[in-house]
Amino acid sequence: MHPHKYAVILAGGNGSRAGGEMPKQFVELLGIPILWWSVRAFHAADPDTHIVIVMNPSFWDDWDIIYNELPEADRRIPLQLFCGGRSRTESVWNGIMDLPHDADTLIAVHDAARPLITKKMVAELWKTAEDKGSAVPCVEEVNSLRVKDDGGTRPVDRADYMVVQTPQVFRADILHEAYVNRNPEAKFTDDASLVQQAGYDITVAPGIPDNIKVTNPMDFVVAEAIMRYQTDKKRS
Repeated sequence: MHPHKYAVILAGGNGSRAGGEMPKQFVELLGIPILWWSVRAFHAADPDTHIVIVMNPSFWDDWDIIYNELPEADRRIPLQLFCGGRSRTESVWNGIMDLPHDADTLIAVHDAARPLITKKMVAELWKTAEDKGSAVPCVEEVNSLRVKDDGGTRPVDRADYMVVQTPQVFRADILHEAYVNRNPEAKFTDDASLVQQAGYDITVAPGIPDNIKVTNPMDFVVAEAIMRYQTDKKRS
C-alpha cells in the first residue's frame, strides 16, 4: 500500500526583495505564475497528491483573478487554500495541522520561491521518505566560504557544508509531533531543523543545482533562462 501524499506549498511572503508591487509568487515565468510551476511538478509526479497552498489571506482575491487566467488543464488540478501565518513556522503549522498525521501519510513542505523542481526530483523524494521517514534535498557547496569569528572572519572547508533545498518530505506523524512540541521561542528556517531538534534523524537526499530560490530581480532572469534550456533539451 502506497502512502497518502500531501504537498504543502508556502506562498505567504510579500516578495519585497524581488522588487515591484506584485508578490513574487504571482510573478510570471514563461507566462505562468511562479507558484504554479511547483503545483505542476507535484501533480506530474503523482496526480493523486493532495496539494495545499498556504497564502496570506490579503492575497486571496488577487490569486482568484490569476487562477482564473490559468490554462484550463491547470485549473482541473484540485487544491486547497489555507491561511498563511506571521512566520514560516506558523504558516507550515497552518498548512499541516488539519492534515492526517499517521505513519501512512507523507507531507512535503515546499517554498513556492523554488519553481524549478522537477517531476523526477519530487518522485525520488517521495520514495526516499517512504523508505526512511524523511527526505531533505541538499547539494554540495561550490563557493568558498568564510565564517564570522570574533569580529573578523576565517575560512572554512566547503566540503563540510551542504546547501539545503525544498521540498522537504516527512512522514506525517513525525512532522506533526515535531510541530506540536516545538519550542515557541526558537526560530527555524526549514522543517528539517525543527524535526531534528525533536529528536528524529534526517535523511539527506540528492537535490538539483537548478533548484534555485527566486529572491532578487536577477533570479527571475536566471530562472527563465534555465526553464528555456530545460525545454529546449527535452525537444532535442
